[in-house]
Parts: sequence; structure tokens; C-alpha cells
Amino acid sequence: MRALPITLLLLSIFASHLALGAELSGIVYTQDLAVAKYSLLLVGSAPPQRIILPEGRYNLTLPPGTYHLRAYYSERGRTYEDDTRLNITGDRAYTYDFLLFPVEENRTEQLPDISALNIPDATKATIDNWAILIIALIAAVVLLLLLLARSKKKKREEQGKEEKGENKKSKEERPEELPADLQSIIAVLKDEDGRTTQKELRKRIPCSEAKMSMMLTELEHKGRITRIKKGRGNLIVFKR
Repeated sequence: MRALPITLLLLSIFASHLALGAELSGIVYTQDLAVAKYSLLLVGSAPPQRIILPEGRYNLTLPPGTYHLRAYYSERGRTYEDDTRLNITGDRAYTYDFLLFPVEENRTEQLPDISALNIPDATKATIDNWAILIIALIAAVVLLLLLLARSKKKKREEQGKEEKGENKKSKEERPEELPADLQSIIAVLKDEDGRTTQKELRKRIPCSEAKMSMMLTELEHKGRITRIKKGRGNLIVFKR
């Protein structure tokens, strides 16, 4: 799960980068380099912007794209203008100052409606940015679900291993219950400090030689005793 915080951090940085965009600022000057107060700035963004600049200064935040900007200023019946097309990339800060010159007298162009400006590049850039952001969010959600599923699967496997280990340990620690006749042989062996002969067992436990041999074979099979050949008889050793 360590990859999850890193993924979310990268996604948040990427999303903030798309959302905030770049900062564009500047000053509008007249041809004699005086600040053009109460000038008009038209921005070909989506949606378009028409901004009055009382102090002749502007500060905009724009997503990456190509923008057509035009500044106007009127004084004593004359109109001054300057325009440019800027390509905004990344989230860096841009500065662009307008230097206004008189509009030619033979031009009949009036102050245009900002909606008439050609702004396909900026619109396309905005749409592309949203598409990238949506794809990134979907990818992050899918990655998160995969990490959660993998974590749950790993947790179930570990729990299964722990349960198997506990069951095995419990079986190993818990001695197998023995029938009464076999328990009587174990009791005699404990009384004899863990070892005695088969002949002595027959004296302590009345039964036939065949019966005794069968019981000892069963205890030996269960891992409770060991028979050691000694002369003509057997030495029975209890496994503690």
C-alpha cells in the first residue's frame, strides 16, 4: 500500500497543474510610454473575457493554449490599440506589456465583440486538459481498486497460513487420547522411570502374551514407546 499515497500525491499535483494554469500579467502603455488607464483588454479565452483596466494593469490565470489578446484605449476621440497571439504552456508566469498606437484613420473597424474573436486553439486546449484530467482520475481509481484487492487477498492468505499453523501446533501439543488398556501400560512405564521389560508389564497387567504384543505394537506405531531387543525379551522405553 506504500504506492497508494505516492499515486494520490502525483495525481493531486497533476490536477492542480491543470486547474491553476499559467499566470499572465502586464501593463498597457500609450505610445509615449504612459500607463493607459481605463483601457480595455479583450482575451480570446473560453469563455471570452472583456476586462476594463482602471490602472492599466492586468493579471490573468489561463490554462495552456493559444490566446488572442487585444488592448484598446480611447482619448480625445482617437482610438489606440495593440494585439498579440500568445502560446501559453505549463504553469510558469508570463509577462506581456501592450504598447498602443493610433488606429489608422481609414480603418472603419469598430471595437469588436469579443465573441467574434477566433479562439479555436484555446477552446481545444481546455477540452484536451479536461480529457487528460478525467483519464488520469479514472486511472487512479482503477489503480486504487487493484491495490485494495491485492491487499485484501494478501491479508486472507496470511490469515489462512496463521490458522493452519495454529491448528497444526494445537494437534502437536495435544496428546492423542488412548484407550484404557494402553493408558495402563503408560502408567506402568511412568512408575518404572520410563522403562521396563515386556515380561514385567505382563506381571503388572494381566493379559495374554499376544494381547500385550498387540498393545505394544499399537503404542509403538503411535510413537509413544520404543521396543529394544534385549536377550530373549524386549525392553520397553517410554517416549516422554
